[in-house]
Amino acid sequence: MKKLLLALTFCFGSFALLQAESPVSQEKTDFHKELLKTVGSSTVKDKSISKANIKEFKEKKYVFVYFSAHWCPPCRQFTPELVKFYNANIDNGDFDLLFVSSDRDQSAMDGYMKETEMPWLGVKLGPKTDKLKKQYGSTGIPHLVLLDENDKVIARGQGNVMQEYLKLTKAKKK
Repeated sequence: MKKLLLALTFCFGSFALLQAESPVSQEKTDFHKELLKTVGSSTVKDKSISKANIKEFKEKKYVFVYFSAHWCPPCRQFTPELVKFYNANIDNGDFDLLFVSSDRDQSAMDGYMKETEMPWLGVKLGPKTDKLKKQYGSTGIPHLVLLDENDKVIARGQGNVMQEYLKLTKAKKK
């Protein structure tokens, strides 16, 4: 009887493991099609940009879009808080962040990202940044927007956006 139970456990245990692995691969779908259509993969910038970064970005359920600039004192005050939040929560694996700069030129944007140790991707300055501002309703900075996998705005603001994300992930864990 023990041998039969062991054999059944082994067979069904392996089957359960295969079943558990199968949906994960099916879940990996391309999210954020509208956002990435606007951004375009060639316009994203960071130290180690690659197609792999974009692929990972497409698989995240949530995206924060952060509108900010180095010359903006409230932005320079909020950005370190956002970096801490990002670093504390990125291991959840279900979100990423995209920086949309309102800096005057690309070197100012690059300097701001380096100075504040932004660990996320940023959109190169140009017409795409203006389009993103219109697309996600950024009328001032700093401005943070949380998007779902279909690029619908879930929340906007600063701290309340981070809190909304934490509520969503807490509800998901229950």
